[in-house]
Amino acid sequence: MPQWWLATYRKFFVFYLLALCTIRTVGDVLRVALGFAVNLLLYQSHTLLDFLRGCCYVYQQGMKRNIGIWSSRGIGAANGFGSVSLFGIPFA
Repeated sequence: MPQWWLATYRKFFVFYLLALCTIRTVGDVLRVALGFAVNLLLYQSHTLLDFLRGCCYVYQQGMKRNIGIWSSRGIGAANGFGSVSLFGIPFA
């Protein structure tokens, strides 16, 4: 069980430590939010371009569903792409 926890949550822990040690002012928070929004915009643009070219999708329930450029062709990949998209809306 501890190995599963470490494998799953270690990236969040490292991100938390980095954010805790580097963010000092409101301007730093805004820069981190802006950087996240820009990275998400680049990722979404690359994914949209690949989707329009005919890749990065799966057929589910009779329609094409975008899965993102990093994900595997798994059954829940389209839902994972949707959750990343919804997670980025408050930052945009």
